[in-house]
Amino acid sequence: GVYVSQTGFHREGSAGAGEVQLVLTSALLHRLGHEWFDLGQARTYKAALGAETLGRTEWLERFRAVRDRRCKLSLEGRVGGEELLGELLRAIEARKRDKP
Repeated sequence: GVYVSQTGFHREGSAGAGEVQLVLTSALLHRLGHEWFDLGQARTYKAALGAETLGRTEWLERFRAVRDRRCKLSLEGRVGGEELLGELLRAIEARKRDKP
């Protein structure tokens, strides 16, 4: 599956809150079985968080490959941000180890 974000949290005087939301949303979607997360337009802060910029052809190929796969849309119970973040960081490290 894929989740496409079009908006993010922002409140005047809350520098960094949008980045926290972005990272924890990514972690939650990962737990739910989503294979990637479209962050919209390329921005420096997104790249600093590990986002990759894809060309249109590659984006369409990746999107078509996963769009019909089933994934969860909700969790049983509650989960904390620290737990989600830990899972996401372990997944990122595993991906780095497996990449040629």
